[in-house]
Amino acid sequence: MKALFVQNCIRGWVFNFILVGIFLIPILSSAQSKINIAIGADIWEGYNASIRYQTEQSQLALGVGKSRFIYGHENDLNISASFFYHFHGVSNFTTRRIWYGKMSIIYSRFQEYVDGPEMDGLTFGVRFGRDFNLSKRVALSADIGLNYGTADSVKIPLFGAGICLLYRI
Repeated sequence: MKALFVQNCIRGWVFNFILVGIFLIPILSSAQSKINIAIGADIWEGYNASIRYQTEQSQLALGVGKSRFIYGHENDLNISASFFYHFHGVSNFTTRRIWYGKMSIIYSRFQEYVDGPEMDGLTFGVRFGRDFNLSKRVALSADIGLNYGTADSVKIPLFGAGICLLYRI
């Protein structure tokens, strides 16, 4: 019975994420800014996919992830929102600066073990990173920093790092 409840919750979150995307993408893509898609791996978000709205030197991102590397919980689902500000450096391929700061908030829902109770929490992160532009459309990004939150009853800042492959639409 509990497994059915968990599946329904996950389906609800995925449905909401897709529904927001359906309404948000046409609005954002009609502006003069760009939409980027990223896939990656992160200590706190696990394997993840995100969609990013890019203006001149900043980006807003919404992402969903699964299977965090930290603690290896069961039935893990992570939903994130991030803000990137590109502040230094130049690239031959794009006008966006290559060094950036990133602030993020991650909602996590997980089980510590298969039959354990479901738990959830919020994690806040502050990171610095760099884009490695491979072409006008493709870039590799890497960032490191600190995360602090209520997920896993962690109340101290912990190391956070991630890498992603970015495609500019």
